[in-house]
Amino acid sequence: ELGDTVQARMALDKALETLQPPLDQFLAFSMASIQIEEGDLAGAETELGRAEAIVEQFKLEDTRAQLDMLRAEIQLERQDYAGAIVFFQSALERIERSVVAGNDVFILVPTLYAYMARAMVHVGDLDQAEVALENGFELDPSNPQLWLARAQHQQASGATALAVASVNYALAIWKDADPDYRFHIEAKELAAELGAAR
Repeated sequence: ELGDTVQARMALDKALETLQPPLDQFLAFSMASIQIEEGDLAGAETELGRAEAIVEQFKLEDTRAQLDMLRAEIQLERQDYAGAIVFFQSALERIERSVVAGNDVFILVPTLYAYMARAMVHVGDLDQAEVALENGFELDPSNPQLWLARAQHQQASGATALAVASVNYALAIWKDADPDYRFHIEAKELAAELGAAR
């Protein structure tokens, strides 16, 4: 999340030393994340193929949502927002019907709604973006990703004053965030842009 793929690769190498085949293939999820950050989308897709193979081998259907999330990230990098929406929707559906709904993956659901809403804003589907935001806020009204997505939605809807309030709320939640955290940076840039537009 800080864009430090050098340190990420070092951590992954240490993890690889501790796992024997075929369990080491589970680290393909992490490698794909690194490669997406580095812009190696073809490499990331190859890693996701490896990850999917291990999912099928061990019948770990509940991890397919992670495959969808990473594939959505790839589509976002390609600026294929409609394609990203399809994968985000698939991930949400898988998580919501999963038998592990109380686990760590489930807490990502509000953020997934935020990502999906942002992609919907990019394709101009403001009504569906609003639905995604409402679904997310029902689960976690203090999620800063949702407030950032709401600000972008309000900006696209021409509600500049509301967008300023929303992005400022996201920044207040992120007041102690690492300065290199990508979404904190994006929120600050949006706040500056909205301030200039007022």
